[in-house]
Amino acid sequence: MQCGIWAMEIRMTCTIHYLPDRVLPETGVRERSPVFDPYQIDTLAPEEPLYVIGDVHGCLDLLERVLERVWKLRERSGGRIILVGDYVDRGPASAGVLSLLADLAAGNAPPTCLKGNHEIMMMEFLREPTRAIDWLMHGGRATLRSYGLDPLHPFYATKADLDRLAEKLADAIPPRVHSFLRDLKLSTRSGNIFVSHAGADPMVPLHRQSPDTLTWGHRSRATPRPDGSWVIQGHLAGRRPALSARHLIVDTGASDTGCLTTAVLQPGKIEFVSVRA
Repeated sequence: MQCGIWAMEIRMTCTIHYLPDRVLPETGVRERSPVFDPYQIDTLAPEEPLYVIGDVHGCLDLLERVLERVWKLRERSGGRIILVGDYVDRGPASAGVLSLLADLAAGNAPPTCLKGNHEIMMMEFLREPTRAIDWLMHGGRATLRSYGLDPLHPFYATKADLDRLAEKLADAIPPRVHSFLRDLKLSTRSGNIFVSHAGADPMVPLHRQSPDTLTWGHRSRATPRPDGSWVIQGHLAGRRPALSARHLIVDTGASDTGCLTTAVLQPGKIEFVSVRA
């Protein structure tokens, strides 16, 4: 199937919207009445342009195409590329995604790659396969297929089967990819923007967030933080990016919807660039 490019660019350069002019009766002077902006986009203050790419989930073709577009934007405006994690599982090419990202991580101006819960499940399976068997039920079998391995069915696999499968997977993953997975960050910051895979607990200082919260999420994730910081995350798939007050979810469900989205963040402005299969 020939893949076309679908792009959604939502420009929010003005965060104060105005009602039609009204005339002040005392002076006859015209005045524009501002309307409250619920997103508070004018508070966005990254130190440089940020290009935050949502969950990839084994969709190598979409990742290659979105990176091509983002690199062109970065050549024009500078800035930093951030990937929010969940590179593996569900989609057909997890091995290719990890190989590409490992190569980029070792190159010049590498992207910032964050750790998602699916990378955690995969690495736990490599260490203790019988305790991490749930990974096979949450997309891990697609990752195994991408490495040319028979994924088995967890309901019928013995401990010996799982141990052998974990050993085969460890042998199939190149050393540079093992290093890439070990070096994944839990979060990153730029100005008043905080990025992690699954958001942050709004009632806990950002420097004290637990690894579980950053990779698996928190029930109050969309509550605006009292410190004024923005939180950008993936983890929760939707057909469109989800924007609320100082909070953005950029996961558009690549493996299910065929759409991978990048949020382009600059002071007081958000744009979305998406590619579709």
